[in-house]
Amino acid sequence: MRDLLQRHGARGDRLAVALVSATLVVGLLGGGVGAESASGGGIAETGPTASAPGDSAPPPDDGQSGNNSTVRQVNPSDIEENEGLGSVEAWLAGKLGKRFERSSKQLEKGEYEAAKKVVGEEYQEEYEQYADITDEMEGKSANVDALERARKQQQAFLTAVRKYERTYDRYRTARENGSERRARRLARELRSVSNRVQRRGDALLASYRAAANVTDTNFSESRRIVANRTANVTARQREVERESFVRTELTVGANGDRTASFTDPLVVTGRLRAANGTPVANRTATFRVGETNVTARTDATGEFRVAYRPTYLSPDASAVRVRFVPDNRSVYRTSNASIPVDVRRVEPTVRLTQTPDSVASNRTVTVRGNVTVNGTPVPGVPVRLTASDEYLGNARTGENGGFVVSGRFPTAVTANRSTVAVSLPLRNAALAPANATTTVPVERVDTAISLNASRNGTTLRAAGRLTTADGEPLAGRAIHVELDGNEALVVAETDGAGRYDARIEIPESAREDGNVTAAASFDGNRGLLPARSAETLAVPTPGGPGSALEAAVRTVTTAPWWALLLVGCGVALSGYALAGRFRPDRDESDGGSGRPETDRGSGSTAESVGDHRTVLLPLARQQLDRGDADSAVNTAYAAVRRRFASEFEDDRPVTHAELYARCRNAGLPDDQLDALRRVTQAYERARFSSRGLSAETAEAALSAGSSLVEQTEADAGATRTNADAGPTGRGAD
Repeated sequence: MRDLLQRHGARGDRLAVALVSATLVVGLLGGGVGAESASGGGIAETGPTASAPGDSAPPPDDGQSGNNSTVRQVNPSDIEENEGLGSVEAWLAGKLGKRFERSSKQLEKGEYEAAKKVVGEEYQEEYEQYADITDEMEGKSANVDALERARKQQQAFLTAVRKYERTYDRYRTARENGSERRARRLARELRSVSNRVQRRGDALLASYRAAANVTDTNFSESRRIVANRTANVTARQREVERESFVRTELTVGANGDRTASFTDPLVVTGRLRAANGTPVANRTATFRVGETNVTARTDATGEFRVAYRPTYLSPDASAVRVRFVPDNRSVYRTSNASIPVDVRRVEPTVRLTQTPDSVASNRTVTVRGNVTVNGTPVPGVPVRLTASDEYLGNARTGENGGFVVSGRFPTAVTANRSTVAVSLPLRNAALAPANATTTVPVERVDTAISLNASRNGTTLRAAGRLTTADGEPLAGRAIHVELDGNEALVVAETDGAGRYDARIEIPESAREDGNVTAAASFDGNRGLLPARSAETLAVPTPGGPGSALEAAVRTVTTAPWWALLLVGCGVALSGYALAGRFRPDRDESDGGSGRPETDRGSGSTAESVGDHRTVLLPLARQQLDRGDADSAVNTAYAAVRRRFASEFEDDRPVTHAELYARCRNAGLPDDQLDALRRVTQAYERARFSSRGLSAETAEAALSAGSSLVEQTEADAGATRTNADAGPTGRGAD
């Protein structure tokens, strides 16, 4: 920058003044944009995709009253005191409630995809609007939760019913083709899906009751459809069971004492027969006794004997259920019976066979051990790993009672030693709770911090990354950025990748010697050792020759994108005017240019219109690709607004609602008006909503904006071509 100033000499200061002046002019020119963006929106949902036939919706607020006086646009956050949030909330809730009814009717017709679509993306857009409104109202969060719960339950029920229908079709095909084994396998799969349909249906009916209190919608028709569809699935499943499997009967009893404990197992005897009395003889069968699966072999009469060691069964239980569990190839149906029992609780032992020598922040802790009762292994029970009472992980014991459980050591532990514990988290079970502990030292982990310092004028940017010595990122840590050893001027927080980014205005006192030393440091809390990095940069001295020019350049480079665009246009137009003024062969008369005035106007308009597509819309796409949905929608709306500004705006800047109304009143085609509505609604939500836009909503708005700009540019181009060609359609001679 100093070299540039030296080359230009005294002109450098004049250039600085010119740049500052241009920036100020741009700020004044941008006042219209600022005024527009500061006002709220009034575009209500209209058009075929926004409201279902029969839904009443508020008309778009065109910002005009009957006497053509201007009406101030209302920010959504101000609706409460102007029009009342309650009426808006009730209207949106009613729209959402009607979607459940329409979805259920599609289900009744067997249109599963259509039924899911009604409570899919379109529902989500209206739900987000409803959530925005309720954010401004007290005591309405439960309403939002109830509607979201109902939507999820509706989607889950539709998915389960559709799954049953498809599996049932495959089952019928297998039976018709004579594939009995495949048919039985599908019949058992249908049993599982049928149970899921029943559970999902019950949950959905409960959600309807909660949603009815929120929306004042009568869900009776939806309840009828869901109940009928659930009953239909249940009836078909009974028929599937009857035609695919042989019904069985199970009788059981206790051999001797009915007392049961893990150390004193209950001996269960029983007989398994077909419904016609034929024994299910000489085969290995699986029985589920209480919570445990056991296997036994039946004899010639269908009798069997198994031992049951209770683990999860409550000590208060008076009976235990026994169920025959046929495999997928079996021709038999399941059957149940129960045995009176007296459960005795016993104390298990948890033993640790391998523990770490030490632990450290964010490092994996692995513990091995086993669970036994009087030396007998306890299989299939859960174990829980903690360190200093912080949860790390869980696992289950194997057939030999052994376990391996691991988890990350918590960063919140700051003590020098930590108690590592493995517990048996059973409550009200035949096995009592138990645990084993050990104490290990906590190591401090070395950290490393990088610093990349750069300068833009008198603003310093410090960016870098905080990791462990092994390169693992450290998120959520405070980084202190200092200048010349002073107190921390800025505190930045690391993100998920351990990165931080801070900007500091360099004070004059730090610039007196032309250099400044920036340092980034981590204090080393929560089991992590401190780290520090520093870097020295050259800076302009106060009042030095580079100060004015660099300040001007910094002002321009940090200005908004629209300001830079206007600066560029202003410079280009000024250069064009000066070039024309001093061109030696310039004809003094307007007619001497050799080119019609309309040609110059057309070219200028084409270039201006082209900016919407070549500059703003690609920028919006880049913002969306980076995950910044709100900025993408704002930029896309700017492109659309600039496209219509020259035709529908006057000397007074208009709000987005007024611009929409003017386009509508001017006869903008329905498809283009619908695209404008979509972009404007998304812009309104991006500007004034407390919730960020979803990527799907932003993508839809960007697509609509791009299509609208392209269509209107094409229409404008055709109009210019016809004007140039003249009434005969041929160019001027």
